[in-house]
Amino acid sequence: MIRKLKRRVILLQILSFLVSITPLVITVAVKWDSYVTVQSDAVKLSIGAIMVAVLIFFKAIGKLKMPQRRIITYLFLLVLCYMLQAILNDIIFLLGMATAGEFADLIFFQRPIRLSKEKLELEKTSDAVGAKVESIVEKYLGGKP
Repeated sequence: MIRKLKRRVILLQILSFLVSITPLVITVAVKWDSYVTVQSDAVKLSIGAIMVAVLIFFKAIGKLKMPQRRIITYLFLLVLCYMLQAILNDIIFLLGMATAGEFADLIFFQRPIRLSKEKLELEKTSDAVGAKVESIVEKYLGGKP
């Protein structure tokens, strides 16, 4: 049962990640030709897209932690904006698409992920308690319950 719950949580997190980035990816893919006029723009956009995808993935699995030093955050944002400067003119539209993806993720995946994680923790706890009770019964009563 625990293995099945772990697989469910992992599958939900993967689907959550995919749903949250899909509107943004589709929008950028449709407008790619207008963003890429020079080969160097394509390279920079690709690197920036990988940076954004990594951030969204860490958010999806709940491991996104902001660094304590603001200089690191600002340097990261500086590099990210430099890499994505070709698409910054459409930032309002792109942020709207990213918001739509996050909204879909929130509606369809965050609650099932939370409930599955809670159920997984309950299963682990109940298994541990059951094993402890069984060992106590064996110790004091000399047999299995």
